[in-house]
Amino acid sequence: MKLKIKWLYLLFCWICVSCQSEEEKQLETIDYQLQVNRLDIAMEQFAKKLPEKPNSYYELFQQYFGKHLDFIRDWNYNLGDSTLVPDSIIATDFVDFLSNKTTLALIDSVRKLYPENEPFPYFEKAIKRLKLYFKDFDFPQIYTYITGYPPAGAPAPIVLERDQLFITSQYWGISLDYFLGTDADYHMDIPMYMRKKCRREYILAAILMRYVNRWQPPLKPETMPTFADRMIHQGIKLYFTKKIAPELPDSIILSYTPEQMEWVNYFEKNIYNELLPFFFKTDPKATEKYLIDRPFTQGLDRQSPGRLGEFLGLRIVSEYMKNHPEVTLEHLVKTTDYPQIIKEAKYKP
Repeated sequence: MKLKIKWLYLLFCWICVSCQSEEEKQLETIDYQLQVNRLDIAMEQFAKKLPEKPNSYYELFQQYFGKHLDFIRDWNYNLGDSTLVPDSIIATDFVDFLSNKTTLALIDSVRKLYPENEPFPYFEKAIKRLKLYFKDFDFPQIYTYITGYPPAGAPAPIVLERDQLFITSQYWGISLDYFLGTDADYHMDIPMYMRKKCRREYILAAILMRYVNRWQPPLKPETMPTFADRMIHQGIKLYFTKKIAPELPDSIILSYTPEQMEWVNYFEKNIYNELLPFFFKTDPKATEKYLIDRPFTQGLDRQSPGRLGEFLGLRIVSEYMKNHPEVTLEHLVKTTDYPQIIKEAKYKP
């Protein structure tokens, strides 16, 4: 009997390795090599040259940024119409921004944490997986840059959402000053439960959680989405991120601390029983309590994380995909039949 169990275990391991190897083989056939346009380095070099050539800054600007103007316009000068901001105005803005001592200090902090040879781990494989699983995916141009300090009094969540990343089908723009770590002076006005997302480990997950919006239909308020709709909608985003970047731990994908991951894993059944009564209700209070980012879940102990609905959504979607290996990632992301996912997941911890 023991021998039979041993052989079944070895067979299971062999199947897992074979599946991984098959994906690896397919990824190797995709012709792509990661290239990151380090606009932050160009900003630093441009700033150092300014005192030397104060009267010819426009030519200097063209030298450092001319080939990146299409991205710069999309990133910072998208007026939503056919208006084209002249190069001279952009150059003047850059001179003003990069002549500021506070900006220069910020650039110095970024360059110490992100040297010129920064590898940006897992990016290349993640991009190859996107090409493997999504037929209409085009390789994006990747840029890093400095955004600078937000306007005084701007709400931290809004600033993080707006300035941290610039994600389109063509560009992945990363404001590295928003990923200086939890102890950076720059982030002291942001609550700690949000500040943990300002670490370099979160960059790829943050990009993927936004990029999936290219394919995933948004929830429509006029259809009165239930709590379960919102939970599974978010769970699909998390599953997508986990599938495209499997190297990232669940704690990064869910934005939980390792201790919070231990808590949710230990109390998984309790979480399910707590949230189950709200599944098919349209309850704004449940949405606010279980899906909005908070330092902990009100009514539970202070070791509990917020967004327990996201954790449960990821678990349910994972079970559904385990039960339906024929369902492609592209199909999952585009589906809107969330009750069917819950039904066929047969999830019950």
